[in-house]
Amino acid sequence: MTSSLRRRNLPQVLTFAFVTLMVGVFLSAKDSVEASHGESFHGVTQIELCDQWVDGPNSPPIVFPVADAICQDTGGDRATSAASDITLKLTVPTPDYNFSNVVTSFPSESTVAPGPGHPSFVGATHPALGDVVGRLRSSTFLGLTNGPCGSQLNIDFTLVNATVNNAVTFNPISQLRAPSGLTTGPSAGYNGVLANSASDTGTAQVYEGNADSGTGTTLVDNIPGAGWGINEFAGYTVQITAGTGSGQTRTITSNTADTLTVPVWTTNPNATSVYIILLPPVAAANGLAAAVEVYPSYLNAISDPDFISYGPDAVPYTGDDVNGALPPVQPLARYIGHNSVVGTGVSLNLVVYANSALSNAFSGPHPFADLGDIGYTSVTVLQDPTQTASPTSITDFCSPLVTFTSFFGISKGNNCNGVIIAPCNTPDGLNNPGIGAATALTRYSNPAASGTYLYTGFQQSLRDRTTTGWRTA
Repeated sequence: MTSSLRRRNLPQVLTFAFVTLMVGVFLSAKDSVEASHGESFHGVTQIELCDQWVDGPNSPPIVFPVADAICQDTGGDRATSAASDITLKLTVPTPDYNFSNVVTSFPSESTVAPGPGHPSFVGATHPALGDVVGRLRSSTFLGLTNGPCGSQLNIDFTLVNATVNNAVTFNPISQLRAPSGLTTGPSAGYNGVLANSASDTGTAQVYEGNADSGTGTTLVDNIPGAGWGINEFAGYTVQITAGTGSGQTRTITSNTADTLTVPVWTTNPNATSVYIILLPPVAAANGLAAAVEVYPSYLNAISDPDFISYGPDAVPYTGDDVNGALPPVQPLARYIGHNSVVGTGVSLNLVVYANSALSNAFSGPHPFADLGDIGYTSVTVLQDPTQTASPTSITDFCSPLVTFTSFFGISKGNNCNGVIIAPCNTPDGLNNPGIGAATALTRYSNPAASGTYLYTGFQQSLRDRTTTGWRTA
């Protein structure tokens, strides 16, 4: 592990840092990747007041080697109480191991606006639901389908202001539940993984099949093997997409291992009928991803001090969860972005907690207990780390890596917010919206008094901790 302690003085360069616990990157937690790098790690974090670094987000693709980037100060402001933009740069050189954890912090004397759903949120004062609050660009080298570390990938995320009302949640599709070969429908391009998180209403296709028969209120599919779980799809939607009865949509009231029961069909399905099963919607169609408007349930599991597991059914927050009485910690703010990486949907949450909120709630040996009162903390969560890992086309996470994350002091408009026509009617469109003008709503401001402020930075490598010849997260 490497670490750094730095002090910054106002009105000189005031730096913004945030605590980040990276729970997977493009690999799910617990995935293993082939060890192919030297026994070294020299991760470096730089944090400055600016809107972007040269070669950073909103610029041409990153080309390695990356020189020490120079901040473009068009959005940076070193004055006390200024609503400055802030950029973080993380670099891991070759041939080092890549990182598994990055931890930084910034002083509590700064101000971060509460997000929608927080008790102290004030409309027309704080950034609104769906406002663009930043952007992230990461470039690294991946090994694909057991190949060498030769595929450079540049991936961008537009970070959108999201609800922190963690009392109302939805369950994103897990990696293991994702369908394969999905090329059409609301989750096209995301291969089903967390697809309902990225879609507008939270619906997504979870099954496609051919009916064998049907009655006025049923659709029968003689599925080989174990079939469906009893009432697994109760409340979901079935849609006949081809053959007899094409175009009909019904809500599933119950199901057995091979039969869906629905309200009366207009035309009964038969052996020519092709159908899909979709998750029920959790949000209105309005040009914002469902996970912007509704809190993903797995984030509660991460911030719950006595949560252990989802229990035998592996479904979040049902009666068989192994969980104590303590509630999950509610964040102060949350920023989310989605994109598709090598055909796999990627969901990125930056969950911001008030100073000491996590350390006061958690006890050792949990790492959150060690955070103390170091300042605002932001837990960065890629994918759903509470789910069992599953194979993907990404089989190695390699160096070099550089990541630029820029946060706006004043939020900006989201050109897809409230728009449900092209390009905002697909996950790719609504999750990569045009960024509008500044809103005059302050997301972040510098400390009110000039002085010296301490921030810390820690990076931990993705090492072969189990001595098996594989690096394990």
